[in-house]
Amino acid sequence: MVSAARLHREWNEWKRSNAPWWEEVSKCAPQEAFRNLSSAWSRHRRGLGRPPRFHKRGIRDSFRLTGSLRVANGRVRLPRIGEVRTKEATHKFRGRIRSATVRREVDRWFVSLVVERERTDPVPVIGPVVGVDLGLTCFAALSDGTRIQSPKALASDLRRLQHRSRLHARKQRGSRNRAKSVRSLARLHYRIRCRRRDFLHKATTELARTKSVVVVEDLAVGTWSGTDISPGPSAMPGGRSSDGCWNTRPSGTGRGWSSRRGTSRRARPARECGSVKETLSLTS
Repeated sequence: MVSAARLHREWNEWKRSNAPWWEEVSKCAPQEAFRNLSSAWSRHRRGLGRPPRFHKRGIRDSFRLTGSLRVANGRVRLPRIGEVRTKEATHKFRGRIRSATVRREVDRWFVSLVVERERTDPVPVIGPVVGVDLGLTCFAALSDGTRIQSPKALASDLRRLQHRSRLHARKQRGSRNRAKSVRSLARLHYRIRCRRRDFLHKATTELARTKSVVVVEDLAVGTWSGTDISPGPSAMPGGRSSDGCWNTRPSGTGRGWSSRRGTSRRARPARECGSVKETLSLTS
């Protein structure tokens, strides 16, 4: 397998005659891309993932920078780009900045900074142990009787989403009006995604702060949502994003966190009479 260093040397030789404009771009962008490619192939050969695929332009655009990164007074300084004003305050970034990842979502740009600093270990707090049962009609039901309802981000904007989708389908391919409709539709999808993401982070953070041990059901969402009864609105908010929220919360709170494999949606004998129900609804 070709190493990242060899790919970068070959790239430097090729770009001198074929892409002279690349001198205006930071060298970190292709370097980090080659490292990602080498790491992806290495993981695939060890059986830890799929083989890497080409990154299509315009979809999840991102690049990573290293080197001279500075943050001060509500601005971040990036190599070759210069100072960029940020919407979020920058005073909380204390420590050595290792890298910065710049990504685009719809028509907005974000920068994520990796900061190296010393952090004290959180002190575990003695509190109640709670189990979390994930579902479709209700996002989560706790063992203490508490029910966490999702904000129904898709259902609240479904009619607006359908309307913009119809307008987009009627636009001529390649026209400027179609490009405008693409941005309008993408902004609405981004709004729905942000509402779901905000709900997931707040719900999981609240559990991590108030419970000493949280046991979460490892639910196979595809098994439960594969139904003809309102498959879209009934889907779990966030899908796989919720897995990341559940798994990353314990690291900064000092709480215990574990998952248990959930069972599939099958008929089971009733405890009272032993009868078996052949068909189960989403609420069963």
